[in-house]
Amino acid sequence: MTVCSNHESGCVSASRVTAAGAALDPGPIVLDAHVDATMHVPTVAFDGARYLVAWGYSSNLHGAGDIEALRVRTDGLIDAPEVLVSSAPVRHCPSRYPRSVP
Repeated sequence: MTVCSNHESGCVSASRVTAAGAALDPGPIVLDAHVDATMHVPTVAFDGARYLVAWGYSSNLHGAGDIEALRVRTDGLIDAPEVLVSSAPVRHCPSRYPRSVP
């Protein structure tokens, strides 16, 4: 399974593929979509029975920092609704190289 996010449509989608890279489905499997949101850096893990897909989520209403996840069966069906994994605010790391002030 491969996963990707589309910043224009605000969705996270998946595609099931064979070991050779051939698509198993006629189109992407939409896992989550929000018109007012941006999904970031989706990732996928597999335990031998189900996939776990997780992604960062930010919206105009709630700000940035949420991480959501859901389980997907090997047949491509969503196993359960998405869950909120974390709702911590985004922390911006200070610059590694401090700027000098004249």
